[in-house]
Amino acid sequence: MAVNYIFDFLKGWWGDEVFRPVTVRTSIPSLTARWHGGSPISSQRTLEYAGFGGKYQVDYDWRMFN
Repeated sequence: MAVNYIFDFLKGWWGDEVFRPVTVRTSIPSLTARWHGGSPISSQRTLEYAGFGGKYQVDYDWRMFN
């Protein structure tokens, strides 16, 4: 898979510990859709994972632009 090849290349290039990529997705039902309450910004979501001797958390949100 191309993503794994790129990941391995970057890991070898920098010599640092690099986390494997994670994919997140959402569904948008129409061109004019908005999040709860009509907001163009979703509620904050959290992704948690462990690795390299620690536990990590990534907070993210989705934003819609016209």
